[in-house]
Amino acid sequence: MHSIEKATAIARDLLDLAEEMADRTMKRADDIGGLTAMFLARAHQALDSVILLANRGSIADAMAVARTIIELDIDHAYISQEPVTRVVMFSAYELVAGYKIAVAIDDLHGGTIDRELMALVKERRDDALTAIVEASGNEKPRDWAGNNISERATAVGRANAYRLAYRDMCGASHSGMATLRYAMVGSDDAPRVHFGLMTPNEKPIELASMGMLSLIASASVACAIDDLDGAIKTVQDALIPAKKSDEEPA
Repeated sequence: MHSIEKATAIARDLLDLAEEMADRTMKRADDIGGLTAMFLARAHQALDSVILLANRGSIADAMAVARTIIELDIDHAYISQEPVTRVVMFSAYELVAGYKIAVAIDDLHGGTIDRELMALVKERRDDALTAIVEASGNEKPRDWAGNNISERATAVGRANAYRLAYRDMCGASHSGMATLRYAMVGSDDAPRVHFGLMTPNEKPIELASMGMLSLIASASVACAIDDLDGAIKTVQDALIPAKKSDEEPA
């Protein structure tokens, strides 16, 4: 673990590197290049927020925001395995999600939304679902990929990131004792409810940085950008120091 000052400095280096990588990916004349730039831009926003929140003492919120970066990294790696079909699937799912919102709005207003408009939104939803089903082979897709994020993480070699970092971040954001503990201080036998900010902590920054580093590396491979490999390695070495051997002096 780094000090919060060191973790923050490394994270800011990653922000610069993500922006540089996005500039490179946008120069590609294909869908994966543009989508990758958007992934990097959204992760950039999230990491910037994590830095601010963790340094402020909003630890649970920093962990919750950090989850976005881990999820983006998993999905980008998964899309990159089969970009021709999965870019389309990922983009199409927005129409499925949009239809759910439209139905909720229609229900809220007593079914008074224009029927032709609702029919058009449903038609687009149906077309998107058909494309996802055909591409995924799953007749009842849970989400854009037809599976769940745990399966996607395993498929792209990120099972540990899902089982450890991602679940820890979910615990900080979902209703349950795990998130309530972020509002408690004191020893286990005499805890007390705490209002306001906690002590600044580097953990959310370091976990979010690991996700960002992985996403940047994924973007490099997916978009065949190797001129930033040296910069990636420099940040990686700073974030994950090499372990000393038994023979090496302390």
